Amino acid sequence: MNAPCRMRAPDRCIVPLPLRLQFDQRVVQTGVACNCLMRFRPRCFADVWVMVFTPPVRRGLLSTIGVILVLSLAGGVYARLAALRVPAPEQPIEPKSYNVETMQVEPIDYQETLVGFGTARPDREVVLSAEVAGQIVQVHPRLEVGSRVEAEGADLDDAGRSRERTGDELCRIDADSYRRKLEHVEAKLKSDASEAGVLTQQEANTAKLLDKARLDYRLNEEEYNRIEGLRKKNVASESDLTRARLDLQRYRETVLGLENEALLYPLKKEQLDRRLDMHRAELEIGKLDVARTVVKPPFDGVLAEVMIERGQHVKVGDPLVKLVDLQMVEVPVSLPLEDSSKLTPLLLRGETPVVTLSENESAPPRWTGHVVRISPKADEATRTVKVFVRVENAAQTAPLLPGTFVFAKIAGPVRPGILLVTRDSILKGGVMVAVEGKARRRELVLGDRLRTVWEVKSGLKPGEEVILTNLDVLTDGTRVAVKSTRTTSEELRRVDD
Repeated sequence: MNAPCRMRAPDRCIVPLPLRLQFDQRVVQTGVACNCLMRFRPRCFADVWVMVFTPPVRRGLLSTIGVILVLSLAGGVYARLAALRVPAPEQPIEPKSYNVETMQVEPIDYQETLVGFGTARPDREVVLSAEVAGQIVQVHPRLEVGSRVEAEGADLDDAGRSRERTGDELCRIDADSYRRKLEHVEAKLKSDASEAGVLTQQEANTAKLLDKARLDYRLNEEEYNRIEGLRKKNVASESDLTRARLDLQRYRETVLGLENEALLYPLKKEQLDRRLDMHRAELEIGKLDVARTVVKPPFDGVLAEVMIERGQHVKVGDPLVKLVDLQMVEVPVSLPLEDSSKLTPLLLRGETPVVTLSENESAPPRWTGHVVRISPKADEATRTVKVFVRVENAAQTAPLLPGTFVFAKIAGPVRPGILLVTRDSILKGGVMVAVEGKARRRELVLGDRLRTVWEVKSGLKPGEEVILTNLDVLTDGTRVAVKSTRTTSEELRRVDD
């Protein structure tokens, strides 16, 4: 149903203010329908404003116009203030100066330091094995890894008197069977001694019988000669001569038998002496076997491994314990052939170069030792030579344990009066020196590289200051300010630390 239109004039219609028009669809939506609205023709701007710009549109348009006015006003104020600014006077640009640290070059007596790595090992290490077979009937009360044991020997007390040490018994093997064997051998020796006495008596008796037989033979020989003379005179008969000849022959055979028996006694004695020697050797072996049932350490040391228990049966050669001597430790250090050749003349002169050892390259030294010998050949795989360092743990604050991997610094030969620069201060074969507040480049002729430094053959003069810092931004002629200067010796100590 269409609402009536309230007309003020024939050609003008007043539409309520809450009006929204959608011209694209040619539809008028209002709170009420109006038949005359389609015949509306705007005749002034106010009509367009009322019809097109609804209240939300009008509010947005007014806000936009306000913002534009405010920005225009602010731009005018800024332009006015910029016109009033006075330009600052131009300042001259001064060249930049860099703070640097320097090292004053000076001739020094430089002792080379040779470095390498190695693993410590005990100077003496032994695995004690069973020398006799049998059951272990007794063990040391502290037979465990880490226990210290003493060897048999002698010590001097505080008064200088000798004190005998019996040594610790590590274990004891059943010795009953070895004692019985020893008693059996001792019985053999007693029998041999009795037999030797009998043989000596028999030899003496045979000698007496031989003397008597020789005497009887001479008497019968004289009787035979007498009867033979009587037979030639036909006084004695032929039977008397034959009987005398047979008696003489019988006495001669007796003498020969006794002489042969007497000659056998030296051979019998020799056989008996050999048997005695064999039985005496068996006796010594028996005593050794009995002694070997008690196992004692050959030197003072620490048990590194225990391989037995009480009641265990062991055979000859079975390992019992491993013993190491911690008083002296040896470290084989691998060095390049060039470095090892520098130590050979020192050892030939009887010197023992000092060695400092640490856990790694950056750690402080913990142990001190000496080079005692050099391997006569190089390793084919690594092309290095082993140098053996000996460390006395008694002189250390903490013992160097076997198996420790260490970094070694060896005091090498001394090079007298040479100029040195640090490796980090060299750029493309030259260095920068501070001269009258400016950095100047010096081209160098370098010699040998000595670990963290280079030997300078030419290019530097004593007293010149080599720049150590800010080298990445310095060029020839750059202004520098020296903040600190160190001597060559001080810089070398700092680098080595």
